[in-house]
Amino acid sequence: MNRIARRISSVAAICLALQVVLNLCASFLLSELNIGEKSNVYYVCLCAVSIIINVIPAIIMIRATKKTLPEAEQRQPVRTKKSDNVVVTLGAAALVFAVGLIYERIFPSAAADIPVGTDTSVLRHIILVVSICVVPAICEEFFFREVLARGLSVAGKTAATIVSALAFGVAHLSGVMFPYAFFAGLMFGVLFFRTGKSIYTVAAHFFCNFTSYLFALVKSAMPKDTFSTLEIVTMISFSAAAVLIFCLDSKKAASKKDAATEKAEATSIMTPAMAVYFVASALIILFM
Repeated sequence: MNRIARRISSVAAICLALQVVLNLCASFLLSELNIGEKSNVYYVCLCAVSIIINVIPAIIMIRATKKTLPEAEQRQPVRTKKSDNVVVTLGAAALVFAVGLIYERIFPSAAADIPVGTDTSVLRHIILVVSICVVPAICEEFFFREVLARGLSVAGKTAATIVSALAFGVAHLSGVMFPYAFFAGLMFGVLFFRTGKSIYTVAAHFFCNFTSYLFALVKSAMPKDTFSTLEIVTMISFSAAAVLIFCLDSKKAASKKDAATEKAEATSIMTPAMAVYFVASALIILFM
């Protein structure tokens, strides 16, 4: 099993490295095309970039690891109630968003600059929501949770969650964004293995993106002091709701422990290829 885990990890490292290269190339091309961020064309291109840099590596990894594990073991079905999954998804989304608000207060440079205001047209709203909220949520969760985390889970869910969260943080190619992206990746990973379906992580991811979009819209129309109060109230209420949900869920959920006889060692997924990927990515982020 360790051999299988190492093979999957090596393939994953290659796919993750490809994603970084595609991301850098796309960023360079967008800058060379000199398309202003106020242009609708820029956000249409952003949609295409998000699809390319996530879907292509995901497809490669799926094809390369297709015959590595039996289908039944790859799917790892989780028996949970749909209503419980929805509640836990809301809790995870609320906590990620609340932490995001706190993080932006500590590191203002991490705040997303969403060009939206009260004078934004309907067409512009649609383009922005699709490119900033919908497409990233679907494409990123497909790659990082449905493909990467599920594949790496041969070495245990905890190891898969941590490695996929690290890769999710790296994918943002920003030192200031990495800690928050890593935390969000951890929460989405936990949610993925708790529910067994990436549809719930897509929903949580979309919730965070779309709520950020709504906050940017409200901010443009609300006095600074009033908006600051709204942020504080949201932080407290969302955090409290998330903690309450997780406390109640921990009593309901029958957690499935990874069987040592069926899983590879967690360290088996930290192959030389994976180590090189993380070191190289860290250097790229530091010198960007």
